[in-house]
Amino acid sequence: MIYRRGKKGTYWFRFRFAGRFVHESTRTTSKTVARNAERQRRRELEEKWNRIEKRQLPPTLTQASKQWLAKRAGLAEGTRETYEAALEHLRKYFANTLVCEIEARDVADYQNKRLAQSAAGATINKEVACLSSILSAYGLWQQMRRDIKRLKENEDAGRVLSTEEEKKLLEHASLAGDKQGEWTPIYTVTVLGLNTGMRHAEIRMLRMKNLDLRNRVLTVSESKTEAGRGRAIPLTQPAGAVLEMWVSRFPDRKGEHFVFPACENGRINPTRPITLVQMRISICERKKAEHLVA
Repeated sequence: MIYRRGKKGTYWFRFRFAGRFVHESTRTTSKTVARNAERQRRRELEEKWNRIEKRQLPPTLTQASKQWLAKRAGLAEGTRETYEAALEHLRKYFANTLVCEIEARDVADYQNKRLAQSAAGATINKEVACLSSILSAYGLWQQMRRDIKRLKENEDAGRVLSTEEEKKLLEHASLAGDKQGEWTPIYTVTVLGLNTGMRHAEIRMLRMKNLDLRNRVLTVSESKTEAGRGRAIPLTQPAGAVLEMWVSRFPDRKGEHFVFPACENGRINPTRPITLVQMRISICERKKAEHLVA
């Protein structure tokens, strides 16, 4: 039964179920709503008592990937960007495919198509690793993992470029920068990489306070190894000059600002580093030049 109670006239319901009384407020002054709430509550108890569960369709890869990433709220910014880039490719391929429909041959086909797009083996392996983690949450990866081969990753050692090769590389980086506009750091990153040997991730995370242009020294703030973090690197004349020109574009810069800031919706955000996607554009342009001089 339902009845009103209190000064506000809120409806409550009371009924007997499985040998006990259920007595709860509906938090409404509407008799119709209260009656429906009583029916709904009784139905919920009956379904739980009889272990009746509503069967739901498995999610699509797109839905599952969003849920997977949402559960990883504590990820470092760089790691999150890596995952987001990997998931973007996975969503384009699998789109609205249900997770239970994905088979080993689909993953192999995905690998081949990414190779055809000139994606590196290491990049594709990271994307498949994300996919495996998503499917594992639904108990689907174990049955196909043995049929999926990990792609070979390029482990070739680098080589020293000749003076002529460096010249061609810088010319190409300059032309690529002109095509993409003044915001792009392609040329600056290329000069910095050639003259310091820094990894692109180390360059990406540089802050203004890490630069001592007067004394021609920079300090690596973030590095892949503990030994690499905090090391001081003397700047050559070309590296110092190109950095001076680059930072002059930011007259309101502060020590905590990133040397290579993110460009979001056409606006510079100095409190965030350039995204991995934008940095990869720079690296890809540099690799094109390396092919030209190889």
